[in-house]
Amino acid sequence: MNADTGSLSVAVVCDPSGPDAADVHGYLQARNLTQAAWFAPRDVDEVEKGLRSGRVRRVVFPRLADFLEPLWDEALHVEFWQASGVMVDFVEPGGASTVAAIVDRWEKTRRRRRRRQVVAGLILSIAAMAAAFVIIALGR
Repeated sequence: MNADTGSLSVAVVCDPSGPDAADVHGYLQARNLTQAAWFAPRDVDEVEKGLRSGRVRRVVFPRLADFLEPLWDEALHVEFWQASGVMVDFVEPGGASTVAAIVDRWEKTRRRRRRRQVVAGLILSIAAMAAAFVIIALGR
């Protein structure tokens, strides 16, 4: 994040040095939203804190897919977002947010989840085998 969030009202979920930054800056300037605070996509939980405190009233994402990815990862709670009445803007409402782009993001999210589950399963299996070995060794 690179702005004072004390009196925050607009939050931008986008890497300020990423490929979408120029488009997002143009979008903000065209709407006179120059006092926006920028958050990295991984910091969407900080945006939610701002929503809960009432300091954030508007959130800008580069694309719909950029909103859906943390939603699918359960990093944001859409029910709260709806109840808070927050305005959510997408810089590119069409174009890059086509069904193909959204499906691609969904597939990447699913692959990431599967990898996490495999790693967690391996760790639990190793821990169970180690516990069984200790129990057998102590039982002798």
